[in-house]
Amino acid sequence: MRKGLFIGLCGLDLIFYTGKKPFVNSKIKTNEFTYKIGGPASNAALTFKKMCIDTNLISYIGNSYLRIELEDNKINYLDLSSGDKGDISVVLVNKEDNTRSIISGQNIREYRDFEIGDYDFCLYDCNLPILNESIVRKLKEKNIPLFLDCGSWKDNMDIILEYADCVISSDDFVSPQGKDIFLLQEEYKIPYAAKTNNEKPIEYSYQGNKGKVEVKEIKNIDTSGAGDIFHGLFAYYFYIMKENFITSLDKAGKKTGEILNER
Repeated sequence: MRKGLFIGLCGLDLIFYTGKKPFVNSKIKTNEFTYKIGGPASNAALTFKKMCIDTNLISYIGNSYLRIELEDNKINYLDLSSGDKGDISVVLVNKEDNTRSIISGQNIREYRDFEIGDYDFCLYDCNLPILNESIVRKLKEKNIPLFLDCGSWKDNMDIILEYADCVISSDDFVSPQGKDIFLLQEEYKIPYAAKTNNEKPIEYSYQGNKGKVEVKEIKNIDTSGAGDIFHGLFAYYFYIMKENFITSLDKAGKKTGEILNER
């Protein structure tokens, strides 16, 4: 049985859709709102679960609602938190220009040891830097490839970049020295690297090959979680179905567009 491991954020997202932007001492009312599991690793795991049976998550979860949702979706999880107080984010989506404002409430992380089994890959969203050294050590012991979702530069990045098998970054991911993922790929000898940039083509680099993959046009203005969906799908095609790198990027991009347009 093929198995995937996801490590990173898991929180409760409160999402409000409005046609106004907030300003000081204002109150905005809307009847369009929802709540769901949030966090890059968690959303990628939920997408991956629809494609592959054995899906596993390691995170600081806490909130009982999140545990129930994970169990309902039959995702195996290890909760590293010490209580019921989970992370909560408020997301304000402006329907007029499709921009978002996010307030992310994250608890202070305390280091907790954990064990991992045998998996075909590990997707890590880089958001638990206190665990970086342990993650790499444990993956090395099991010879599990590390797939990084790099949204922005975090602490202790060098530790995980040195072991990374594959990195997909956003256009915002730049090192303090101003290096993008492709310069970092050369520095850390990362086999596979790609960069997403919203509706623009995905850039890639591997084994001396460089190029771009077109993305499917998104007609739905609600593109929340698009990157997380893409990463979950890529993990399935690349590590489970063993498609080549370009094909995996292409299939993941097209499938992500289909999912978003069906909302």
